[in-house]
Amino acid sequence: MRINARSAPDWIGEWGIHYWNHAVDHLRDELQERDLPLLETYADAWQRFHDARLIVEERGAISISEKGAEYQHPAVGIMNKAAERIRQLAAMLNMAPACRKPLQNKQRQENPIDAMLKEHLGRG
Repeated sequence: MRINARSAPDWIGEWGIHYWNHAVDHLRDELQERDLPLLETYADAWQRFHDARLIVEERGAISISEKGAEYQHPAVGIMNKAAERIRQLAAMLNMAPACRKPLQNKQRQENPIDAMLKEHLGRG
């Protein structure tokens, strides 16, 4: 079954649907029905990240208790967990940079650091 943008569940939210569409565009014909739970979770994680980010922007990353002690706002933790989930799911969906095949140039350019080291060590 080919998955398209119209397949995005309504419960994901506006930002989740945006990233659902991005994933569908990126993966094109590679998505299969068995990928739906991963794609839904990926899009939902983006929605949660966005929602928590808005809270942190509005209220700040630090909260103060009734006794005056500072603590991390819970939305920061939600953002961090969502970001980790996004990284994991992007890898599972083959969307993370580490999963992509490296670009191959016909004329491979030498790394400038390697060139400087060779010159410094007299191996040029």
